[in-house]
Amino acid sequence: MNLVKKYTPLILFIGLVTLVILNASSFISGAVSLFEVTSTLIYGAVIAFVLNVPMKKIEEFLVKMKVKAGLRRPIAMVLVFLSLILIVICLLVLVLPTLAQTISQL
Repeated sequence: MNLVKKYTPLILFIGLVTLVILNASSFISGAVSLFEVTSTLIYGAVIAFVLNVPMKKIEEFLVKMKVKAGLRRPIAMVLVFLSLILIVICLLVLVLPTLAQTISQL
């Protein structure tokens, strides 16, 4: 009886590993499908995490400027989005002329 309790988890683990190995293609296709479904959420979470860092710094600055508590976060959010849009526009201004010149030379 004691041996059964001792080796049951090991036998179950070996069986599970064997099942995964024998059906690897199904597990891989399932993982790919799961990633395709959740990729938008993952990208959104990463963008929110990255934009939260400058937003907190702007909020701290607004605290020092004594801006009303209810307005700090919306102002910081708008400033971060405007900064992001400005960065994208600057990158486009730098990249598009070079890209157009390269395409015209083809």
